[in-house]
Amino acid sequence: MSATGAVPPGHYLQQKVTGRAFALNFLSDGSRIEPLALTEQWQAPSRLRPFRYGGALARGRDEPHPVASALREAITESVARIVRATGLTGLASADLLIDGENWWLLEINPRPGATLDVLDRRPTPLLLAHIEASLGRLPTLEPAPPDATGAEICYAARTYAALPPLDWPAHVHDRPRAGSRVGRDAPICTVTATGADAATVKRNLRARADALRARLDDTENRHEFQHDRPEPQRPGEPAGREPRR
Repeated sequence: MSATGAVPPGHYLQQKVTGRAFALNFLSDGSRIEPLALTEQWQAPSRLRPFRYGGALARGRDEPHPVASALREAITESVARIVRATGLTGLASADLLIDGENWWLLEINPRPGATLDVLDRRPTPLLLAHIEASLGRLPTLEPAPPDATGAEICYAARTYAALPPLDWPAHVHDRPRAGSRVGRDAPICTVTATGADAATVKRNLRARADALRARLDDTENRHEFQHDRPEPQRPGEPAGREPRR
């Protein structure tokens, strides 16, 4: 289709822009918002999905943020205007692309999103705060934790016909059931990590995801070896013959 041609029914156009992915996570009572964090997001490109979601992190309370405070305030006010116009309540997020002083609002997610894993670390559970805000009572939140935290999807580097049983580490969430089939490039689980700063968290996430895939491969190999070993023969029985009952 040419740039001046008509858009076919059921289709729409999108402009490709450059920038880093962020999300403003907030609580809303329908007229006001309480920002939780401006979380950073990244992609985990695959052969068929170049923009596949990879993970997200929230920086520590006193850690310098890559987005200037004036720009964060402008984003917060813009989202607050949308809330006032729509009456949105509860826990929600606004997906953004930020490039220097320019930013684009991609969408509003009117529900708890993927960043719930990295934000639910205050004394008051976020689900309780979500319910209160949904009922029109915007809660006062405790200060954000001092350390950074993140969550990353651990994707399969190969196909698992049947996942072996595993003693999952505490930092692994969304755990699949043993025996489940997981295709290549499909999500296996979510790994989480905390650290002094964002760089440490990202390193810990990658290391944990890599270690988990290696552990799955090792466990699967040992599991198959145990099941494929021939039955020990009784003394005096020729190998390969079924013993008498």
